[in-house]
Amino acid sequence: GAHVTVLNRNAKRVQDAIDDITAGNSGEGTIGGIVCDLTSLKSVNDAANTLANAPQPIDVLVLNAGVQFTGEEEPRITE
Repeated sequence: GAHVTVLNRNAKRVQDAIDDITAGNSGEGTIGGIVCDLTSLKSVNDAANTLANAPQPIDVLVLNAGVQFTGEEEPRITE
């Protein structure tokens, strides 16, 4: 089985995704989660270090991030 790592900026959403995947899983493979807020360079760096030091290699990477700019304020990095 595969190992899946879920990343999200919200710890509850990480756990919800893990629960959803686990509910539909036949029991083969493993799953883990990492909190990663893309507006925080420290959070991104911490997540990258966690993945880089994981015992499993990354074989497939799926990126799904959405942003919405309303023009009312400049996008910013918090850290």
